[in-house]
Amino acid sequence: MGFIDERKEYVIENMYPKRPWMNYLWNEEYIVIMNQFGMGKGRISVENNYQRDIVRDNDSRLIYVKAEDEIYAVNRNYNNLDFKEFKTIVGMGYSTIISEYKELRSELTIFVPHEGKRECWQLKLTNLSSEKKTFDLYAMADLDSQLTEHLSVNAGDFYEELNGVCFSHYIYDS
Repeated sequence: MGFIDERKEYVIENMYPKRPWMNYLWNEEYIVIMNQFGMGKGRISVENNYQRDIVRDNDSRLIYVKAEDEIYAVNRNYNNLDFKEFKTIVGMGYSTIISEYKELRSELTIFVPHEGKRECWQLKLTNLSSEKKTFDLYAMADLDSQLTEHLSVNAGDFYEELNGVCFSHYIYDS
């Protein structure tokens, strides 16, 4: 654990620290306040400098792998599994959570782009064994979908042009 000066990063290798290590990622419209596992609030700025949480402050960002009748989160070791590696690299404007379990290495990078009310997740998986692996991936975000007092509709979908999922909130007059 410690600083990597030439890359301006800090590495956290203790999976069970006494207190969470917090990182703040933001632009003018959106802020993420998250711990070393990627858990924490996502907050938007709305009119009159009012802020509204859209990602809840709990186990809010998880990537699950299901392989061989076992399910685990790459960024949170709930069952105290024998992870060969677990660390978080905190950089300028991003956090990368690296884990290795059963010769599957994952690198989950979370960042907030320069503009927009959004956060981005990038997942890189590497098979470290010589055997072919098959598995399913599940991403989970705990969104607070009732953003206003008005009747609203929320939608999430995969967009090929973004190569990602977008969650949208539409307000209808009640």
